[in-house]
Amino acid sequence: MTEAIETALPEQKSLGGFSRIIGIYFKPKEIFASLKVKPHWLLPFIIISIMSIIFGYLTYEARISDGKAKVQSNLNLSEEQKAQIEERIDQQARQKWTLGLAPIFVLIYLAFISLVLWLVFSLILGGRGSFKDMFSIFTYSCLVGIPAMIVQTPLILAKNSIEKVHTDLALLLPVDLSDKFYYQFLAGLDFFNFWQVLLIATGVSIIYQITFKKSLATVTMLWILLILIVIGLRQATGGMFGI
Repeated sequence: MTEAIETALPEQKSLGGFSRIIGIYFKPKEIFASLKVKPHWLLPFIIISIMSIIFGYLTYEARISDGKAKVQSNLNLSEEQKAQIEERIDQQARQKWTLGLAPIFVLIYLAFISLVLWLVFSLILGGRGSFKDMFSIFTYSCLVGIPAMIVQTPLILAKNSIEKVHTDLALLLPVDLSDKFYYQFLAGLDFFNFWQVLLIATGVSIIYQITFKKSLATVTMLWILLILIVIGLRQATGGMFGI
């Protein structure tokens, strides 16, 4: 009975664009109830794309520095190979115009993750939402990235490194353990990502009419699975592709 009450919200009128943007941080249930009436995703997509370009530009040098550090720490590479890779990194560093492609990559990312979530909740768990509904839920949940960028950017600039900045549980461990599985797993448990998980679970429970407990458990399991996949790819590639 309690679970049913959790997801039973009164019908909501469609809210204005910027009201939904601000509201997702403070009253997500009301925002997702509004999205249930009329799904929207364009405005948050534009904002996320712009913020991604700004963040990418401000942290560009730190990303290059991290890339070179990974090359130098890779024991499987000869000195000649390291020099060749660093030369390619320097060549790529001069192509800042690629930051303008961020909206394309953001759209691909949003569509892919939304598709996975939609397949799980609609086809496997029998939810009552459409792909457009899920795309709206996930796009709005990604607005959590804005406060994350605001917190992380000054720290990245101060340390000239993205790798050395943590808003995750790896913050509790020394950085010299970064090659260990448990360190990388804890590094995946980012506080802002957990906030996003809660938002996705809230949106799914309201729009797809699935209990919050079930949606939270499902999204959490998918999050952990994603962390394990990323760790596996990082181990397989030696972190050479920014994974």
